[in-house]
Order: sequence, then C-alpha cells, then structure tokens
Amino acid sequence: MTQLRPEAIQFISAQNVGLNRLCYERGLLAKPGLKGRVSVSFTISPDGSPSSVKEAGGSMPDPKVKACVVNHFRDLVFRATGSSIEVTYPISFTPGTP
Repeated sequence: MTQLRPEAIQFISAQNVGLNRLCYERGLLAKPGLKGRVSVSFTISPDGSPSSVKEAGGSMPDPKVKACVVNHFRDLVFRATGSSIEVTYPISFTPGTP
C-alpha cells in the first residue's frame, strides 16, 4: 500500500487553478467585490479517481462559484495507492489575485 504525500495532492489539485479561477471570475462579473473561500472534500479512491466530491464549507457566498469549483475536482486523476484517502482542500478567492 502506497501513500500519497500532501505535496502530491497539492500539486494535482493545483492543476485546476485556472478552471477554478474562471469559476470565480464569472461570479465576479455578476457580483463585483465577490470574495471568499471554497472548501472541497473528496475521497481519493484506491485507483486514484476522486469520489464523494462535495462542498465542505467556506465563506464563498455565491452558490454557482462553489458548484463550479466542486465540479472541477471530479475530473482530477491521482496516482493509484491501493487505499482510500480523505482530503479537504480549501481555495480562497479575492479580486485581483491569481
């Protein structure tokens, strides 16, 4: 059984930074000054695919932004480990920050 290091989870999750930023920028167009944090909880299955992906709190007031970010986590692919790993991943959004 192999473990995934937190750095590996961070690296793969960060691959969605552009898509997640696009979710936020769409929300920002409708609500100037929009900011907040989205936490996404998911399980990395033994084969490396994410399952049970859901929003796990945060301060983002826009439900469309939250749903968009959560959807992008469903498409990530992690290295197979042979065991399940529970992850909660927070993302903060503020105007003008990449």
